[in-house]
Amino acid sequence: MAKSRRSSVTLREVAQAAGCSKAVVSAVLNGSRGNIGASEQLRRRVTEAAQRLGYRTHFASQSLALQRTRTLGVYIDPLYGGGIAGHYHAAILSGIEAAAAEHRYDVLLVNFAGDTTVAGCIDKIGQARIDGLLLLHTGRNEMLIDAVLEATSKVVAIDTLDPPERIQAVSYDHAGAMRLAVDHLAGLGHRRLGYVGPFTTRPIPHNRARVAAFRAAAAESRLKIDDAAVFLDEQMREKLPQSPSSGAYAAERFLALPPAERPTALVVYNDRIAADLLARLQHAGLEVPRDVSLLNFENTPITRVTTPPLTCLDHPVTPMAHRGTTRLIELIESAGPDPGDPAADAADPWHRVFPAELILRGSTAPPPAGGRLPLSGSIPSHRSEDPE
Repeated sequence: MAKSRRSSVTLREVAQAAGCSKAVVSAVLNGSRGNIGASEQLRRRVTEAAQRLGYRTHFASQSLALQRTRTLGVYIDPLYGGGIAGHYHAAILSGIEAAAAEHRYDVLLVNFAGDTTVAGCIDKIGQARIDGLLLLHTGRNEMLIDAVLEATSKVVAIDTLDPPERIQAVSYDHAGAMRLAVDHLAGLGHRRLGYVGPFTTRPIPHNRARVAAFRAAAAESRLKIDDAAVFLDEQMREKLPQSPSSGAYAAERFLALPPAERPTALVVYNDRIAADLLARLQHAGLEVPRDVSLLNFENTPITRVTTPPLTCLDHPVTPMAHRGTTRLIELIESAGPDPGDPAADAADPWHRVFPAELILRGSTAPPPAGGRLPLSGSIPSHRSEDPE
């Protein structure tokens, strides 16, 4: 009968099975590659011996020995509602979890329900519950950033807007993305463009940034944007007796305009709004893209299954989150001077910007007769996808 595995297998037993010292086993199983020299062959032998014997690392002992918990904190700015909602946060967490798993770290959501204060987040750091912190789309929340940096230099912001130099960050080129969108639509001949944002109880910084980028890109292309065509920029739900969805309200406002004054193309904030808007326009008897083109600001599974599939801008939050998480682990495991030191930050603030990409599908086309704009300039770079 096979010998049953014990939960109390010791490092000494693993060392005897692997034919090496207890110190080497401890270093290999604790993941401290730089402390004790061991070849890859020896590391594999130790790992295989530990698996064969059923050795399990004791979390508290490992944390005490390493002076680290191997846990990363994730803080979602309450301004965005906190918690995990839809594809956006799921895609970010996918990138975070993948990078953490690659380096054998765990992830702790310190603001899952959106009600954890900054002080509560700082407490997690002070209690040594986490080794470092990932800030999700904080923007220039100076009070939050100052408070966190006073507690630890092991901080990386992900998908943040215009991050200050004192914090390490991964961000997205919103301005470049909107230029791609406007250039694409102008290149098709559209001269009347509109923007559809979220219909919320409070302003969303990312939406404000996209509206500003939309207006700037239109100005660069010498296109005039009528304020009546910027739907749901600062309209708040509490201003109306009823609270329709963003797509419903945008469709209602769009259809209320005289046909000759309607935008011939709309840039939309995200996939859920775009899918809702598309369905409501089609229900009203309009065809996309024959009567109006739609261009969405996210490339998600939803954008590929609508009819027609949505032309979109790729917002690569999963690789952005993966890179930001990897950078945070580099900061935690750095053996040199503290990368969060002000002098080091001044020399290299480490701010990585992910570029935009336009993905062509079936929801954009030249406008109806009378809405065309002569082609001018070069067509922006993009890739096309056939409808699935």
